Amino acid sequence: PTENMEAYQFYLRGMEFWHRPGFEIAHFRSAVKFLELALELDPDFVPALFALANINSMLYLTGEEDERILDKAKALLERADELEPDHPEVRLAWGYYYYLGFFDYDRALVEMRAAEKAAPQLFKVPEAISYVLRRQGNLEEATDYLMRALEMDPRNAHLHLNVARNLRSLEDFGEAERHFDQAILLSPEGTNAYWEKAQNIIAWKGDLASARAVLEGSPRPDAPSIITLLARLDMYEREYERGITRLRSLGMEAIEGADDRVNFLIQLGLLQKYAGHEERARRLFSDGRIKGLAFSQDRPRQFDIYVHVAFFENELGNLEAVPPNLAKAHELGDVDKYFRGYWDYVKISYAINLGDAELAVEEIR
Repeated sequence: PTENMEAYQFYLRGMEFWHRPGFEIAHFRSAVKFLELALELDPDFVPALFALANINSMLYLTGEEDERILDKAKALLERADELEPDHPEVRLAWGYYYYLGFFDYDRALVEMRAAEKAAPQLFKVPEAISYVLRRQGNLEEATDYLMRALEMDPRNAHLHLNVARNLRSLEDFGEAERHFDQAILLSPEGTNAYWEKAQNIIAWKGDLASARAVLEGSPRPDAPSIITLLARLDMYEREYERGITRLRSLGMEAIEGADDRVNFLIQLGLLQKYAGHEERARRLFSDGRIKGLAFSQDRPRQFDIYVHVAFFENELGNLEAVPPNLAKAHELGDVDKYFRGYWDYVKISYAINLGDAELAVEEIR
């Protein structure tokens, strides 16, 4: 791929950060740094071009970057196209660009199917296709594609983790746990599998003590994702003050990703509300609404932020603002099973606040 060995070493360092377990923005930024160094030494290094484009697309999805980073990704892919237009991983990277940057699932699949035709033996291809199918709500087919990828790379912890996520959504909780355990075995230093396994236990058995034990057994029990889920368990157990203390000790500045920071405000606001601190809850929900509206201005194509805004409007009593935001979310993207629970929760809460018991019961059903 390159004759410049120093560029190749920078590329390997970048890919090591990119493939680290978990979903940590700091790792993505380190990967960007090393890949950019590789491209400074060899601007025609095609694998570095499409890898950097993929990471830029992912950084856009996290909410940490605006649409200018998509322009960078596009320029990288256009250069890769000039050098190797038939490279299957260039096609795959275009697919991720349309998926992560524009939520254009149909166009993403066109690129990914082209990669599949050119390189059916590459595990990254069925993996990528599965993520788009999952977003479209085709969970069974998405799981089949992930299993194909897993057959090609059976020791890939990330694949086991995503198979398990799909199986949990399909309510095959026992098989999901087996894959979560395999992900932990293959990558014990990551925290995501512990977090996901705990959620599986809650959905499967409602066993909060076992879920808590899994989280506390994580190699990083102080990780923000672990602490926020522990606080949610506090809420389920009606230990509201304990949950509030837990989240306030963490602080929103520790949360990576704009969307996750909005979720932090939702969770802390609900804890304050249930603890009887109505004014504190209202301030948090108002702050979340402001952040959500600003986020929607920066990222007008991201459908889930409109569900967040609908949540805050509902909690603040601005009931007339709820339906337009839910309608906008629906217009931008199908709300599939992978995201359905939160969407339904907002609709049910809205119906309750309206005093429409029939609508609430209809939504629950």
